[in-house]
Amino acid sequence: MFFYFQAEKEKGKLHFWNYYDLNTDRIVDNRFLISNLISCSPDTERVIGDYDAFGIQDKIIEQILKTHQEKEALESVPKVIDPIQQTFATAIQSYLNHPDVKRNEALDAIKYLNQPLPGAQIKELRKTYKEFQKNPVFQILIEKITEMLETYGSSQAEGGATDRVELRRDDLRLICFDYLCG
Repeated sequence: MFFYFQAEKEKGKLHFWNYYDLNTDRIVDNRFLISNLISCSPDTERVIGDYDAFGIQDKIIEQILKTHQEKEALESVPKVIDPIQQTFATAIQSYLNHPDVKRNEALDAIKYLNQPLPGAQIKELRKTYKEFQKNPVFQILIEKITEMLETYGSSQAEGGATDRVELRRDDLRLICFDYLCG
């Protein structure tokens, strides 16, 4: 049986396609697989089966809610900080009280380094670190990291956990379902 649900949320409509295999009691939510399973010609004969559509619908709804909750939980897990970021943050912290260091710039650099960064920025940090090892002028290091911060900005989401979309059973609206046999 095929079920299609929608949910209206602040971010827009959420779409849930689910196929319940009556032979294996397995639920499939991969849209590509489902579209291959449900495709047929317009003149295909329609048959109503003798299965408990409402019971299966409840299983599908529970699966949608569980899967959505797991997805949201995975997205809220903190991302890994690369060791090079930790190395830089520690180095900058050791220079915080140095008279030549602008404290606000150093703190902004530490804040930038304490968030997950994309691979391209990590690569740039490694290059900067090699240059710093050859010429250990701390002010140049701070300037390079400040330049990266200005170029790329903060990669942290402003809302953080508030961006999560809570999904409840009442939010789901059944658009269609179809019994498939072959």
